[in-house]
Amino acid sequence: MELISVIVPIYNVEKYLERCVNSLLNQRYRNIEVLLVDDGSTDKSGEICDSFQQVDTRVKVFHKKNGGVSDTRNFGIEKATGEYLAFVDSDDYVSSDYLGSLYTMLTQKNADIAMCSYQKTKSSKIEYNDNITAYDTALISNEETLEKMLYRKGIDSYCWGKLYRKTLFDEIRFPVGELFEDVKIMYKVYDKANRIVFNQAKLYFYYQRSGSIVNSEFSIRKMDQVLASEEVLEFISRKYPELTDAAASKLFIAAVDIFRRIPGKGAYKKEKLYLKSIIKKYRTNVWRDNKNKRFTRLIALASFINIEWFSLGGRVFQFLKDKKIIRLKNPV
Repeated sequence: MELISVIVPIYNVEKYLERCVNSLLNQRYRNIEVLLVDDGSTDKSGEICDSFQQVDTRVKVFHKKNGGVSDTRNFGIEKATGEYLAFVDSDDYVSSDYLGSLYTMLTQKNADIAMCSYQKTKSSKIEYNDNITAYDTALISNEETLEKMLYRKGIDSYCWGKLYRKTLFDEIRFPVGELFEDVKIMYKVYDKANRIVFNQAKLYFYYQRSGSIVNSEFSIRKMDQVLASEEVLEFISRKYPELTDAAASKLFIAAVDIFRRIPGKGAYKKEKLYLKSIIKKYRTNVWRDNKNKRFTRLIALASFINIEWFSLGGRVFQFLKDKKIIRLKNPV
């Protein structure tokens, strides 16, 4: 069995850290090194890391000055010694079959990336494990992977939930100091891979914290999502011109998502004008593109009526979704 390096970026997660690390140490695939990279935590996270290192030699702990999640993941990549890489966020956890299933998928298909699906959870308890044998494993090209990612059809832009050949990251690093850092690198990673294998089993458990930056209300930093999507569009239109409409769809949805979060009519006028220009530029193509999901096309159609309604409508939609009055699975 080849060595898998699991990189866990850590910052002030004392409430969740033990659950995360225990799920990794309880993997049926045993030949792993767990790199716990403490990014200058001010709570007891660093002490918890050290306690794990004392009882399991597979755990390697690093304490560093705070630099953000991208800097922490990059640090982990430099320290990793395995042939394969995996990223797990410190408030998430994984099935006991997680690494073993991904490794088997990757090696049997001679792929560069193996990925599974994930389960969102707000529970502090460990939930259920999915069975990978209940699903078909598909071998897909990097172009097909990119298309599915851009249309938001089963393939995501998160770095976690996947196992990689380490060589994919020889020249790729996370952008430091930016939100939506995954979006800015995953299209490059998919492009670099020759063979990618995917299974729909939900072996990764994504814990949704209400206070996290990504799930919080609007801030100027949220514009990074749009900037990242613009970078993706530029890259795709140059290297995969047949996927330009798909990349435009991703940018359109990013603009809509940020626009609906902006509070009030008088706030962030410059940002609202910029987002409006993107929505107007791409809404026709999004509406006409049959490869888009129906809900995405309806959003494009609604934007012809009144873009301002996105702010109010988006808030109402989010409220109803949070209250579980409406339930939509990957609607856009």
